[in-house]
Amino acid sequence: MIIKKIIFSVLSLLLVLGGCSSSTVGIPMVDQVWLNNTCDALPQFKPDACALLDYCETSSTNDGSCNCQITDSFSNNASYVGTLLNGQFHGNGVYTSDQGNVYKGLWDQGQKHCGVETENLNYQVFRYGRIIEEGSGTDPTQDRINTTLLVVGGVVVIGLLIKAGQDYCDEQYEKYGYYNSCNNRYRSSYW
Repeated sequence: MIIKKIIFSVLSLLLVLGGCSSSTVGIPMVDQVWLNNTCDALPQFKPDACALLDYCETSSTNDGSCNCQITDSFSNNASYVGTLLNGQFHGNGVYTSDQGNVYKGLWDQGQKHCGVETENLNYQVFRYGRIIEEGSGTDPTQDRINTTLLVVGGVVVIGLLIKAGQDYCDEQYEKYGYYNSCNNRYRSSYW
């Protein structure tokens, strides 16, 4: 009986903890659907040929994107993968700074137009060149790891409780002896 109460308590606790959510939300995931729902498309343009720029090479995506390694007075190891117009970031692209900040979305003549910039778990949402939302999000990968650890820990605890329950015997003492439920025996106190 006691074991059932313990198992019920542990399962209830796991259910409550597993259902908890923090006040943070996930960082917006920028993909074509997000861009279509959030941004107005830029006017059609013919991207620069990557080979014309000495710091870029043609991307393997065949969409006119370039892989660019940027080394200038502002950054040491920044990179940009996306389309260019007149030597500037323009259209769909991903910029990664030398500190690891990432902006993914649309660029308009070198300016962030519509997308999300992340720095660790902090993010800023840009629309028409302005920040419209800032926040701190959760990393979906870390959420899955935490949930997995919680479930595995719960299974281990339940397994240990079940094992402990198998070794536990309910002994009821009476005036002239006791009853042991493990072996279904009554033992007299008189020898």
